[in-house]
Parts: sequence; C-alpha cells; structure tokens
Amino acid sequence: MSQNSLLSDLRGLIKGEVIDSPSELAEISLDFGKIMQKTPRVAVRPRSAQEVARVLKYAYEHDIPITPRAGGNSFAGQSLNEGGMSIDLRQLRGIGPVNVEAGWFEAAAGAMWKEVAEATLPLGVLPPVFPSYLRTTVGGTHSAAGFGSSTFSRGTQIEHCLELEVVLYDGEIVRCSADQNAELFSHVLGGYGQFGIITRVRHRLRRFLPHTRTYFLLYDEVGALLEDQVRIMEERRFDYIDSSIQSCYHGPRVVDGRQKSLFSFSYPMNVTLEAQSADAIDDARVLEGLKFRRWIHTEDLSMPDFTLIGRADERPFSPKVAHVFTDVLVPWSSLERFIKATEEHIYPNIVHVEHMVLWPMTRAVLTRPMLRVPNELMFTGFGLYSRVPQAYGQVTLAAAQGFVDLAMRMGATYYLTGSVRLDEPRLAQQFGDAWPAIQEARRKYDPKGLLNRSFFPSLST
Repeated sequence: MSQNSLLSDLRGLIKGEVIDSPSELAEISLDFGKIMQKTPRVAVRPRSAQEVARVLKYAYEHDIPITPRAGGNSFAGQSLNEGGMSIDLRQLRGIGPVNVEAGWFEAAAGAMWKEVAEATLPLGVLPPVFPSYLRTTVGGTHSAAGFGSSTFSRGTQIEHCLELEVVLYDGEIVRCSADQNAELFSHVLGGYGQFGIITRVRHRLRRFLPHTRTYFLLYDEVGALLEDQVRIMEERRFDYIDSSIQSCYHGPRVVDGRQKSLFSFSYPMNVTLEAQSADAIDDARVLEGLKFRRWIHTEDLSMPDFTLIGRADERPFSPKVAHVFTDVLVPWSSLERFIKATEEHIYPNIVHVEHMVLWPMTRAVLTRPMLRVPNELMFTGFGLYSRVPQAYGQVTLAAAQGFVDLAMRMGATYYLTGSVRLDEPRLAQQFGDAWPAIQEARRKYDPKGLLNRSFFPSLST
C-alpha cells in the first residue's frame, strides 16, 4: 500500500490527526529512556474510543504493527513503534463521572494522574494509590501496575480497577471487569497493551483524612531499616513509606591490596500518616521502638498539598541524556544480601546513579495475575535509576542488566517497564506456570501478533 493511500484511508476514518511528517514522527521516536529509537510509518491521534476502534481494525486488516502510547514514559522502547502505526491516546483526556457515594471515578486513558488528583481532592476523596510521578497516564499505569508509596498496605493501582473499556484487534469495544469478560480483564490489567487497548477506566476512590505528617528518618545500617519496615507493615502505623539508599564517595583507596573507589551508604526513610489534625498525632507513640539513628525533619501538610506538592517532581527532558531505570521485586529472605551485593559490585560500575529506592511490599495485597511477584509474603521493590550522557547509555545498560540478572538469581521478579529487556527464557522464568496460558491468551486476543510487539516480541508472528 502506498503512503498516500494509507494516509487517505486513515483520514477518512477519524477526525483526529494523522501524521507522517518526519519532524513530527521524530518527536515520538524516543521514549523517556532515550536509549532506543524507533520511527513509525504513521501516527494517529484519535479523539474517541470509536476512532481508536476504526484505526485499530484497519491496521489489523492491513497487517500494520500497532503500538499505543500516551505519556511515552517507558525506558526501553516499549511505547515506540518501528515502521508501523503509533496510536497516540493523549486526546482521550476526560475525567468523570466521579461518584463519591459509590466510591469510584471514570477517566479516559490519556488523562494524567495529576488531573485525577485535581478533580477528586476537592471532593474529599482520592484513589487508594498514586504513582510517584503524577504525569503518567491512567491508561499507562493500568497497562503496567502502578506502584506508589502506599502499595505496602493498599497494593498497586490495578488492584483498585473496577472496570475497563478495551478496544480489541477487530475493532470491537468491550467493557470488562471481574464479573464481565473476566479473562480479558485479568490479562489487560498489567498486560502492557498485549491483549487490547485500554480507552477508559473505572477506578476505586477512598475518603482521606485532611492532615498528613511525614517523618524524615536516617539509618546507618540496612538491617535496622529492614527490621523497622517489617514492624511498620505488621502494625500499619503509617500510611506511606518511601526509603532509599544514599552513597558517600570517599575517593580512590587501596582496599585488600587493590585500588578501588570507596563508598559508604546510609538509608533514609520517610514515613507518613494521615490524621484528622496535627494535634491528633503523638510523635513519641508513632515513632516508639524504631531504630533510626537520626530524626532529620518533620513535615506537616494538608492532604491535597501532600499529594500534589509532595509529588511535584518534574522529569527534565533532554535528548542527550539517557535514563536507565530498572526495578526488581526482591524476596525478603535475599534482600539484605542483594543490597550489599549491589552496593559492592553494581553501583561502582555506573557513571551516575541518581536514585536507589526501596519500597517494601506484601504479597497479601497484590493479587493481579499479570504482575509477577516473588513467592514470599514480603519483598521489596528496588529501583536503580541512572541519568547519564547518551555516550554512556550502553555501558550503564550493561550494568543494569547485571543488576537484574543478580536479582533474578536470588528469586526476584522484574518490572517490565524498565530499561532491561527480558528474552523468552527470562520471560518464562518471570511468569512461571502462567506463561503457557499467557501465550494462549495472546494468540486469542492478538492472533497476528501485531499489538505492541516491544514487550513480548517472542509471541509476535
């Protein structure tokens, strides 16, 4: 098919934009990772689920590979398309209805979580889990999982999805939930666009208390930090946990007869609770028994300010900076050994590590089958996040691959949005006994293997 025929056909199908100019396609040829570059043949910006359905059906009938995208917040080209069609969902931005009494809201897939917060907070309600970065989209996090600092007690965002509107490869628009089209629902949530395109979400809301207090604590020993996190999760004395690993560089030193870069590490933890007022909080009772070395700071914010200001991190965009971000879910029994191994063998080999984050979790609140977690009651999400000049992108990626390999040897699973790609043996290891069923579902909902090939390329034909 000629390019002119393709453009003419698509423009006859939708009122939204149809794009093929090199300059505009170049804008969507990179994702946030800036390591992988892929350029689609054409991009479309549909304005409704009906327009998504028409272009998806057309592309499928003409054997054109399809990749949905909105924010483009992937790190290894997962939201990019090479030589096919990119479906940009950012025009699908509506939020509503918001049903406070029933405890849910609806939003189109391209709406950002910041917009959801601004729409729900004035009503005294909010989603149970917010991502750390509010400019991700509703459709994007429901296609992945959606972790946040309240995941340890409330699970991921996909745990709180009540219903989805999904466009299938043949153009059919279906509603699915735990009670309706349940197989599709369970695969699309956390399915990375492999089984259909999410165009609308119904998601749970909860009422919140008006005041928050955050304690900024510092630990010298990782063992003390982990011991306190177990206690916090068991006692549920806080509503949010953020912890990390911070390094101090002591320069090149001779250690065991060899010159090496010498680092030491400390472990900050920020814990937050909601309360009716500041006067309702007893600091001594809340912090009793915790083994931190220093109590650095206390911050009191209203719940709206905690949600919006506390997550106001703007990710700077630079085409010359590569972002190598990887997240692994490490079983608790291996966690301290893995942290020490990362500090000694992985961290020194990376040009610049911006953050190493630790989010403790429990399996009891994570039930969605497409999110694979370690086979232990407790584990931690360990994020290794690097921003480096693009010239150092590949060597940093190699170090990140070592980080993931080491984690998986210790029983960890991998969060598939990151910079490291898993080959088929690793995908089979990741999904275990569920892998054959996932392959079968992919063949059912994407028989030609044209949907978002960047995640499970081995299933594409």
